[in-house]
Amino acid sequence: MLRAISISQRITCFVILMITMTISMAILSFFMTSGVINEGTAVARSQLLDSQRARIKDVTHASALGLAAMTKDLPKQEQLRVITDYVEKSRFEDDSSGYFYVYEGTISVAHPTQKQLIGKDLSGTADKQGVHYVTELHKASTKGGGFVDFIFPKPGAGDVFKLGYAENVAGTPYWIGTGVYIDNVDRDETKLRTTMQGLLTHTLTTYGGGFLAILLLIVIPLSYHLVTSITKPLSGITGQARAVAAGDLDVHIAPTGKDEVAVLEQALRDMVGNLKQLINQAAEKSRQADEAAAEARIAQGEAEQAGKDAQAKAAAMLMAADKLEQVAHVVSTASTQLSAQIEQSDKGALDSARRLTDAATAMNEMNATVQSVAQNASEASVASSETRERAVAGARIVEQAVHSIGQVHEVSLRLTENMGQLNDQAQAISKIMNVISDIADQTNLLALNAAIEAARAGEAGRGFAVVADEVRKLAEKTMASTHDVGNAIKAIQESTAKSMAAMEGAAEQVNQATEFANQSGLALSEIVTTVEVTADQVNAIAAASEQQSAASEEINRSITSVNEVVQQTAQAMNEAARSVSDLARQAHSLSDLIGEMKK
Repeated sequence: MLRAISISQRITCFVILMITMTISMAILSFFMTSGVINEGTAVARSQLLDSQRARIKDVTHASALGLAAMTKDLPKQEQLRVITDYVEKSRFEDDSSGYFYVYEGTISVAHPTQKQLIGKDLSGTADKQGVHYVTELHKASTKGGGFVDFIFPKPGAGDVFKLGYAENVAGTPYWIGTGVYIDNVDRDETKLRTTMQGLLTHTLTTYGGGFLAILLLIVIPLSYHLVTSITKPLSGITGQARAVAAGDLDVHIAPTGKDEVAVLEQALRDMVGNLKQLINQAAEKSRQADEAAAEARIAQGEAEQAGKDAQAKAAAMLMAADKLEQVAHVVSTASTQLSAQIEQSDKGALDSARRLTDAATAMNEMNATVQSVAQNASEASVASSETRERAVAGARIVEQAVHSIGQVHEVSLRLTENMGQLNDQAQAISKIMNVISDIADQTNLLALNAAIEAARAGEAGRGFAVVADEVRKLAEKTMASTHDVGNAIKAIQESTAKSMAAMEGAAEQVNQATEFANQSGLALSEIVTTVEVTADQVNAIAAASEQQSAASEEINRSITSVNEVVQQTAQAMNEAARSVSDLARQAHSLSDLIGEMKK
């Protein structure tokens, strides 16, 4: 499916995917950090509330013990006076908003800020949420002390949540209570949350802006340059390879650079040069074979013409021999004295016939030689056809080499993608490490400040010390997010393994391309062998021509022998003419025939 998309588009999609993943990781880190901040502030608020509970419990319990000691064995009225004096003078909290109040059951007997309530039964008093806090505090005091949460108006701040605690004053019918406004805890929580959110925002703004600047000014231009440096040379070498496969061996190939594409261009240029040289050599050998075949055809024509001439002469000689036999028959009846000469003439005629037979045999050999010449010429033509077929096979092998080059192209792209992924993930790891380091440093700084403030507050700052310890634990929990770094490192290792596999695949494809080149060399070697066979056929044609020449010489020698026999026959006929005068006419005819034979 990906093969339907161009290489540049695939690389661009990969870069966009990596950028999207990086941004997604940054957003995820932001939400994770926000979650840590929320959880940390929630834990800090819980610790502050626990600290407030412990503090008001301690001061209330200490006051109850002190009042019990101060009012021991005193009458009730005196006890109430001592208790009233105590609550009128006692204040705590930095803004002096903390005070004590005393009830007998649900009736207010001492209150430093709302004296209009003294002497009233407040059992029916409830806050906005319906909590009868006086009744609940009374119940808590009867159980040895306890806490009650309710809403109560704070001067200058309106209705806010308040945490109350009540405990019986031993030896008296009264119970003492106090409370603290929780808005102080809320302010501390808000301050802590705002500080940590500010640090997070500052960190994300700083590093996010830096990352965006690096992305726009370095990563994107560099990615575009890398994509162009890969796809442009590959497009060029692919077009050149297609031109070679189409038969254009004059394509201009100029290798540039020292990378794999340059090596591929150099190999393609060398292959085209060698192929052109071998094709030229094959064409030259084919031309020489065609010339030799033409010469053989000319020699064959000349041999056929010579054969026809020799056959005509042999036919004339056979006709003369027939007439000579007729004359010899007439002469044999005229005189027995010429029988010896006639027998000698017969022997000469038979010898002439044998010579003529030899001449005919020589002519047959010459014809066979001519046929051999024709056959060799045909084989030379077949060898030329095989040469062309070998050249076609070489073209096919070149196409296979082009296909293998395309595969090397794909493997190089995969290697580039994997290496780019390795780089992007390494950058993502660096950013995550920086963010985690900054958050951990700021968190530790906050923990240190909280510890210092707790030390200054003394016993009252014990709650802040607990908060500082919890913040330190949160910092450790934040550092646990380095597990994400381990995952990113694992991803880098997997990407490296993929890159190595892609490199091995590229090596395998290069080996295949080398094998195809070797096959091209073998095919071209077979072309050379075929051309050599063609040369051998031409040599055979030359040898056949020599045999044809020898046969012609044999014919000439046979004709010369026939002439010698005819001369001997003429001498015998002359001797017969001197013996028998009445055979003069036949002798004259015989002499004319012998003259024709001499011609």
